[in-house]
Amino acid sequence: MGFVEDLGKAVRVKVCVKPQSGEDRFSLEGDELVYYTVEPLVKGRANASLVKALTKTLKVPREHVNIIYGVRDSVKVVEVRGVTVEEVKKRLLEALKKL
Repeated sequence: MGFVEDLGKAVRVKVCVKPQSGEDRFSLEGDELVYYTVEPLVKGRANASLVKALTKTLKVPREHVNIIYGVRDSVKVVEVRGVTVEEVKKRLLEALKKL
């Protein structure tokens, strides 16, 4: 999982967001994590949807998930605190298997 990086006190997740899709879901395309959302690129709605999905999937509070790069780009780097890199990988794989 090259899109997950261990920082010690936090984990960084690189994800490509594809707005205005048919449903909210994560997908693995090649070696890239992709998040499809029904939300448009308007007033941060796609970003908010991504953060909500990550908090639910990774089982962490909202304040532990922050987009640190790419707020206005399709590719985002999200920093997650309060969870180990192993837990992030496990929970993302579980979410991907539900497809």
